[in-house]
Amino acid sequence: MAKPNRPARAFSLVELVLMLAIISITAAIGAPRYANSIALYRSQMAAQRIAADLNLARSRARSSSLGQSITFSVASNTYTLPGVTGLSGTASSYSVKLSADPYAGTLLTADFSGSATLTFDRYGQPSAAGTVTVKSGSFTQTVALDGITGLAAVQ
Repeated sequence: MAKPNRPARAFSLVELVLMLAIISITAAIGAPRYANSIALYRSQMAAQRIAADLNLARSRARSSSLGQSITFSVASNTYTLPGVTGLSGTASSYSVKLSADPYAGTLLTADFSGSATLTFDRYGQPSAAGTVTVKSGSFTQTVALDGITGLAAVQ
């Protein structure tokens, strides 16, 4: 008995090229948006980390009844809390490099009444009000420190 002729079930070359073109156009539209969203996320996370660490320094000063300082270095994109153990648990001091992953950002300014070092007294009061500005990609975030309460917040 002879087999009946059935049409072949496959995609033609024209259909494959058309689908490849549609996927390429979609990727070309989506890639810049994805890169922008990553840069925005990184700038927000860097600012939130700085605000959290300023509040950590304030809390540490209050709980220990000793002063606690935090020193920003715009040139090296880092800040350090002397006397605080690093997150790795080693004897090194607590230091954050903002140009490293996951932030990949730049520390633009750190101004506390003309100084890049902020000190909280034993009551958690800051030596000065000020701001810290970070940038990742085209996005800039500012962290403001209230001179009365000592609380830091992302603006």
